[in-house]
Amino acid sequence: MKNNKKHWLILSTFLTFLVSLPPLLISCGGGSQGSSAGMGTVAVLVKDDHQVILRDGQESITITDVRIKISQILLKKEREPEGTWVEVPLNDDILQPFNLLDLHNNVAMLAAIGQVESGVYVKARLVLHESFTPYIIVQRNTEQGTITETVSLKVPSHKVDIILTPHVLIPEGNTTSIVLDFAPDKSIHIVQTDSRNEYILRPVIRAVTAEFPDGIRAHNEISGVVETCTPNTLELSLRHDTVHVTIHYDNTTQFFSDEHVDSFDNEGHIPLTTVTCSNLLGKKVEVKVLAMPDGALHAVRVEIKGEFPEIEEFQISGTLAANSSLTLHTLTRDYKVAFPEGTIRVEGRLAGEQAVQAREIETQSVAEDFEVIGLLQPADSSLTLTADDKQYTITFPRPPLIKVEGTLNTTTTPYTITAREIEVFP
Repeated sequence: MKNNKKHWLILSTFLTFLVSLPPLLISCGGGSQGSSAGMGTVAVLVKDDHQVILRDGQESITITDVRIKISQILLKKEREPEGTWVEVPLNDDILQPFNLLDLHNNVAMLAAIGQVESGVYVKARLVLHESFTPYIIVQRNTEQGTITETVSLKVPSHKVDIILTPHVLIPEGNTTSIVLDFAPDKSIHIVQTDSRNEYILRPVIRAVTAEFPDGIRAHNEISGVVETCTPNTLELSLRHDTVHVTIHYDNTTQFFSDEHVDSFDNEGHIPLTTVTCSNLLGKKVEVKVLAMPDGALHAVRVEIKGEFPEIEEFQISGTLAANSSLTLHTLTRDYKVAFPEGTIRVEGRLAGEQAVQAREIETQSVAEDFEVIGLLQPADSSLTLTADDKQYTITFPRPPLIKVEGTLNTTTTPYTITAREIEVFP
């Protein structure tokens, strides 16, 4: 091979800016803690493909690890003087080097999150940390076998400026998406010297707008204190109250506590129906988020740090609403679960002023000649129980795996089980 012969290595990398979140919320516990007028919240996510392969003649070179450390992410508004940039604060997890190739299959690294003024932005700047030398891990398939080596990347310039074409409008309280895309054949160069190959990182990045129909799941968490809460949104205060981020949640969000909770879900798992705004306000939380197509952040998992109030056991007896039933799904068929007339007893835990999350339901008024285990369909199924002239909502923890014992009727479609006892599995 001749000296100084250049080989081009293809490396595709996506940096995704998602601008999201409404600036104001109504607090469950007091006044609003929203963003200032004219401000929006920006979440910056970093994404890459899983593996990069280079063919060098008969030799196959695979890059399995690309380690970088980001120092700053900046934006520039139109009509601002040259050199005037707005910094988007880095997320805590991004302060350490990370592997770009860990981020694949629609998973991204939440690199930066913060607030910027609304307006038109014309440039973005990515700054790599000068005190950290980026490196890659290379696997070579040779006649002697696979050789793995770690190779430093030379970086001629730690700053990469990207013209945003078209320019990006960030409206107040609205959503804008930007994708910064590394050019596939111009980001990393391999130059052979007399003794070895040198790998040079000279990022060439173009800006494109994009849609994310399935959303992008953040690999890391957002850490903050719950300042504002509604039944479907949390507003977190980050970095000593300098950044406010709104995160949406619903019945698919899982809540956990780092203190042991004797729950009948997974260990430490607190059923959503037991989590109230009064429990969450002022709590430090770590949130796994999904960046949705409209730019909003949706909570996949919320871990509550520190002590969480114990959930007291509760029993109640009453009558169900007429024609109450559940649908049970098993591997072989679906069943309708019906209830006899008369009083039933529910054991569980209070999940609100007039809501009970069931652990066991007993009727005791029918024979027991059949039992089956399955999942409730839909997962958020509930019953209405009347006791002492009050109505209670009976819910089930997730996943709603239950065992039903009772009498089976095979003449109906679907088959009907008249329940004697229902047991909820942990």
